[in-house]
Amino acid sequence: MPSQHLVTHGAILGMTDSGKTGLLMVLIEEALQAGVPVLMLNVKGDLSNLALAFVGHAPAPFVP
Repeated sequence: MPSQHLVTHGAILGMTDSGKTGLLMVLIEEALQAGVPVLMLNVKGDLSNLALAFVGHAPAPFVP
């Protein structure tokens, strides 16, 4: 899906364990990489880890 299609409202509906969260995570990551702003209301808390950003994924930020 081209990133210009991600600039409107959307909904992902499905049964339990149908892959909604996984699909949403991929869509959000792709939108952010394309520079599309994302407003995310995370009521259940499944998507909070997307807000974590560690440059280069180096282990140093995780060391106490």
